[in-house]
Amino acid sequence: MITDQNKWAIIDAYLAGQLDESGRQAVRQKMTDDADFRADVLMQSALNQQFDREQTSKDYDLVDRLISEGLTTPVSSGPGRSRPVRPWWQQTWLRAVATLLLVAGLGWLGFRYLSGPDTLSTQIPYAQRGFGVDGTPAPDKLTTFPVTFSTDGPASGEYSSDPDGLHLHLTELPASEARWQLRDDPQQGGFLLTDPQGRTYRLDRDTYGGRKPLVPIK
Repeated sequence: MITDQNKWAIIDAYLAGQLDESGRQAVRQKMTDDADFRADVLMQSALNQQFDREQTSKDYDLVDRLISEGLTTPVSSGPGRSRPVRPWWQQTWLRAVATLLLVAGLGWLGFRYLSGPDTLSTQIPYAQRGFGVDGTPAPDKLTTFPVTFSTDGPASGEYSSDPDGLHLHLTELPASEARWQLRDDPQQGGFLLTDPQGRTYRLDRDTYGGRKPLVPIK
């Protein structure tokens, strides 16, 4: 049960993708029923993203300053004497500090941030469920759905979604985006996504600004 005392811990776990399916469903239902709670989730998601951007910028500024100092600061070898400045990549201590900052402070996402992810916005085939005038099921309506692929995801892939489109976070752009297919999920009300290898994934219709892992249906 989500209460005023535990809601922020639950929101943090939800945005980090740490809740199981029942927990995610409870959060989504609470967001639907409680406008204030939905605003709290969206606000926390925006704050997390802003913090990540600011932290990344600070870490890179520190690395740039260390590199600049290593390239321009003379190294004294005695009173009134100095020896030529060695390139920063030859200075063991500086190389170690820069490496630790990049690996521990920025990690894999930091390296991707240097050049930014490659993206591809397109439309993929979409089988939308149909209903007759009396509410009975009708043949699926074949149309398309907006999808953006980006190369900023883990090896297993992640996704985010909202009513306006689907975002797939992969390690590389697809060779043929037309081979991806989407259809409505009659069991849980979301989507069923099929990749070019024939694997099918069950997706939520709206992740409310967060990312979720792509897990094949077994």
